[in-house]
Amino acid sequence: MPRGIKITSNQVSAPSNNDFNQFGNLDISNNVSVTDANATINPGDKIGFNIAHSADSNGNGMMKKVINWNRVAMTGGTDYGHLEVNGDTGQVFYVFDKTVQLTTSGFEFNLNVPFQADSSVPRVATNYSSDFQQGNTTYQLGNFSYGYTVSSNLSAPNQAQAPGLRAGQDGSGDYAGVSTYDGPNANNPVAGSDHAHSIFDPSKGDQPSFTNVLYPNTDPDSNLNNLTGRTWTVDVKGNKASFDLNGLRFGIPQANLPSSVAWAGKYAGQWITLGQLRQVLPGMQVQMNQISSDNARLALIFPNDVGIQDLQFTGNLVAPDVGGTYSVNFGYHDDQGTHFDNIPMTLTYRTSKQHGFFPSIAASDKSLNADTFDVNNLNRYLLDGTNVQDSTNNDKLKISDDSYLRNALIEHQAGTYNVTYETTNSLGLTSYQTVSVTVAVSQNVTDSTTGTTTIHYNNNNCNQVAPDKVINAHFTRTGKRDPLTNNVTWDD
Repeated sequence: MPRGIKITSNQVSAPSNNDFNQFGNLDISNNVSVTDANATINPGDKIGFNIAHSADSNGNGMMKKVINWNRVAMTGGTDYGHLEVNGDTGQVFYVFDKTVQLTTSGFEFNLNVPFQADSSVPRVATNYSSDFQQGNTTYQLGNFSYGYTVSSNLSAPNQAQAPGLRAGQDGSGDYAGVSTYDGPNANNPVAGSDHAHSIFDPSKGDQPSFTNVLYPNTDPDSNLNNLTGRTWTVDVKGNKASFDLNGLRFGIPQANLPSSVAWAGKYAGQWITLGQLRQVLPGMQVQMNQISSDNARLALIFPNDVGIQDLQFTGNLVAPDVGGTYSVNFGYHDDQGTHFDNIPMTLTYRTSKQHGFFPSIAASDKSLNADTFDVNNLNRYLLDGTNVQDSTNNDKLKISDDSYLRNALIEHQAGTYNVTYETTNSLGLTSYQTVSVTVAVSQNVTDSTTGTTTIHYNNNNCNQVAPDKVINAHFTRTGKRDPLTNNVTWDD
């Protein structure tokens, strides 16, 4: 990197295993600053992001298909440059439009690369790299691999549907002529020891998911198909619980079976998306109600007068707390008054030495006064009150980037600055957490007052012998007010 130019490009998140095909996002956090008066970043200089542009031409080609190039975007950075996307080469460039020098405030921007489903790409991995290009010289910034990678020291999970919720199949064989769902768009949990508890392992690509069957018992008279307003509900409760509707899939019974449905057409015996289901079952409705931050309900409302027996459905839950427990409950109601709401299950994440998770960093925003703060204590101040939550219990937290804040304290520049924490656990999983630190600078204040003294001229008998004399004295004092506390320190 040229002397006096500091550019960092850090991975915030990247798709892993086979989840990139529907859920993955590649997020890169970038910081740019100039720390030397003789250094400049010039218009036309670039930061290159080689997303699918590596030596692995086969991996590049497949990865290009699952990247939604039209939705590649950035947050921040527009004051100094613009984004150029080239899906043909698998690259994205941040091109500087303005000169950046020492007198320019440092800035940051985030690059977001979304992924999309492509049935021709079941699994793929490739290498990512980034660089800074100035003139004819290229400076490497960072690199990592992402996508599906085989791990030889971890055994493969039992790819079963949610235990007990597929009519007791537990993932073996098939149901209604439809094989166990093992697609990339709604990953399945590791089977638990009991039928009311699902265990998920994200290090294997597992996503917290739910599965159930409509009318798994035979209904020879088709009475249930004559009901109206047939609504299946799924409730999830837990820390920041919700649903990811992108992964919703429906298993259509195979043709020529007692459980087959007349409307299935070409989709008989397949797992299909909501869009595909609506092609053959118009009027199908899906509603999601985020009741609170920790409580959500998904409702599947089926059209009237059609058979839906033995139709399966599966999808992904949003359950970000790897140390918590989530409760899921299935219910049903219709216009005729049929109602039940008692098919409960719980889900947790697997935590052991063989199955690791990204550690969680607990850190909060801070504020300080540049005039009274000792910059030599910055590292200790930033780490105070922070901690790491992780099952390995041996994580070390460090400051990944505090350059803008440190420079602001040295230069006594008020403002809000980002600080990034980083930790890596024993399994090599790294997490980042960014907080804001508000830097205040004391304000000069002046206080003026006038003192009045009256002198009386009297004799021993208290008789006035001369007119009174009034003396006015003006006093002014200066000091500094701390904008964080509003306290004033007056000069001596």
